[in-house]
Amino acid sequence: MLFRESLKQLRREERLAAAKVRAEQSEKEKSIFLATMSHEIRTPMNAILGFSELLANEAQSEQEKRHAETILVSGRALLQIINDILDLSKIEAGMLQISSDPVMCGTWCASCSRCLPGRPLSEAWNCTQKSPQVCPTPC
Repeated sequence: MLFRESLKQLRREERLAAAKVRAEQSEKEKSIFLATMSHEIRTPMNAILGFSELLANEAQSEQEKRHAETILVSGRALLQIINDILDLSKIEAGMLQISSDPVMCGTWCASCSRCLPGRPLSEAWNCTQKSPQVCPTPC
């Protein structure tokens, strides 16, 4: 009876050790994937941002300039989202540092409103021009 219990315990430990090895391998593969995707996604995004800047600088009319700037602002927002997603590996490794910085609410609201043409930002987020230009804490 004692021998049988010891054998069961040994098999459980072997299964746990094998599962641990698989989990570690999977984690390593995920890190490699994230590093590869980081490069593969950021490279074309930087090209989009660069050409958007060129378009904005060489725009013939104010409308063309606004459209190019909207592409640029939206592209930067998308790049930030991509960076946040790719920071997952830093979070899991315990290497991500979080800081509390002031936010330029007026600038942020104006930027968001350009990304949502035709819809007042105040309708979407209840944000008004009366909001302070600099918030001491994230808003």
